[in-house]
Amino acid sequence: MTPTLVFGSGGHAGVIKDAIEASSNQHLLGLVVESGLGEAHENTAVFFESELLSTYETIEFECIIGVGDGNRRLQLAEKIRKILPDVSFAIVKHPLANQLSRSTIGPGSFVAAGATVGVRAQIGEQVLINTNASVDHDTEIEDYCSIGPNVAIGGNAVIKHGAFIGIGATILPGIQVGSNSIVGAGAVVVNDVPANQLVVGVPARVVKR
Repeated sequence: MTPTLVFGSGGHAGVIKDAIEASSNQHLLGLVVESGLGEAHENTAVFFESELLSTYETIEFECIIGVGDGNRRLQLAEKIRKILPDVSFAIVKHPLANQLSRSTIGPGSFVAAGATVGVRAQIGEQVLINTNASVDHDTEIEDYCSIGPNVAIGGNAVIKHGAFIGIGATILPGIQVGSNSIVGAGAVVVNDVPANQLVVGVPARVVKR
């Protein structure tokens, strides 16, 4: 059982911390912060980024980034790889999450309590699938995407690199959401979304180009 360090000390870090502590397969080593600032987490060790290299030379560990924003996760992942080129990124699934047969989840990704990853779904690296989200069969979610709580993504959909799907949104089967696009909370997406767009409403429409 390799210990896991969670990067961050805010809300998402706390959710991932809870999932690791609830798991029988993973062990929380502590939280990593950039400085002395950050939320307090009772009975949890705190490490500073400046201590990472010396810690890794003493204790082998895996990392996971507890930050909700995909672009920030990308920046932190690149930073971590520069400090610790050989480090592995953990996959964290809450014990109450469901991963169905022949699905895959990439390194650094997190699946929260109540979420379901469907049959043959492919989840990339550094993906956040939040509480009670549903990713149906044969759907592909590329790296650094963020899927909000209670999102429903139909089968054979494609969510491209860095896209953000807001709370309670619905993506119909076979739909593609382009890279770095944002789907607003509660939106129902019935047509493909090009890259770098913001869509809102029922049915969803582009409001920013």
